[in-house]
Amino acid sequence: MAQNDTNSTLGAGTDSISVTGAGATQGSTSGGYTPSQGGSQGMSGAGQPGGQSYAQQAQQAAQQLGDKAHQLGDKAASTYSDVKDQAADRLGQVRDQAGQLKNTVADKLDQGAQALRQQAQQGGGQQLAGVAGGVVNPEQVQRLAGPAADAMEKTADFLRSGDLRGAIEDQVRTNPGRTLLIALGLGYVVGKAIRR
Repeated sequence: MAQNDTNSTLGAGTDSISVTGAGATQGSTSGGYTPSQGGSQGMSGAGQPGGQSYAQQAQQAAQQLGDKAHQLGDKAASTYSDVKDQAADRLGQVRDQAGQLKNTVADKLDQGAQALRQQAQQGGGQQLAGVAGGVVNPEQVQRLAGPAADAMEKTADFLRSGDLRGAIEDQVRTNPGRTLLIALGLGYVVGKAIRR
């Protein structure tokens, strides 16, 4: 559909119109256009800046997105690794503190057992009976002080060397009375520690 200068569909005096792409060529001053040899192939982007096609630009954009995604993945992996290391460090610190606390409690149980034996041997049954509200006579307190102190010492030894959770569960199931005595002894030691 070639047109000459005078019958231009754009009107007289119109300069050229730029139609770029593989499917069209530019007319002279009339603004008309003539299909190129390959026919109309649509917009391939041959006239884009730098001579890149839309497919090449899309490929570059996809490559850039892939690079960014890879960078973000590396950063996330690095952050995960850092957080994991910090958590492991803190867990180690908590375990160390738990071990120290376990040893401290074991030491206090030993001290409480010794104090209980000393008071029972020195006739301190009166004081201990007074704590119980006068319901228990001093002879009973002296008689029970030895087994209670033994239980406290065994608990202290176990705290230093054993599996605490499993043993507590087994102890409560098999010996509920003994567990109660241990709890009383522990309460006594804690009460003494708080008063000081």
